[in-house]
Amino acid sequence: MRAEVTGTPKVYLLDNGLRNALVGGFLPEGRRTDRGPLWENGVFTELLKNLDLLDEVRYWRSKNGAEVDFVVRRGGRLLAVEVKAGSMSRPRLSRAARSFIEAYRPELLAVVNGSLQLDTEVDGVPVAYVRPWELPSLFRPS
Repeated sequence: MRAEVTGTPKVYLLDNGLRNALVGGFLPEGRRTDRGPLWENGVFTELLKNLDLLDEVRYWRSKNGAEVDFVVRRGGRLLAVEVKAGSMSRPRLSRAARSFIEAYRPELLAVVNGSLQLDTEVDGVPVAYVRPWELPSLFRPS
């Protein structure tokens, strides 16, 4: 789509310890200023552990600044993953996630967070609020 950014890659490392050494961050999670990127990097490594060689992992960003952290293309399936560092007490979807749902109609949108576990639906698209260790269940064959 014309309204998307295509040339700005994100970089993740396969080891959060190495990542922390490079950015100089070994504080406890609650005192970190890079909590969001730390969680994103952890989710990225978990995604790679649960995907096949031919699966694609990308991210989506529009020129308006809307962003979805991970978009996974697995065969004919399109899955989106949003990462929210920390706990959630109720389901909340960003405007960016809603825009992605409207434009691409993924098979599933997962919101990885620290506490909320809930299955719901937005505009006919299943939305699963999961904790990080529940990610593998999303990638079982349907």
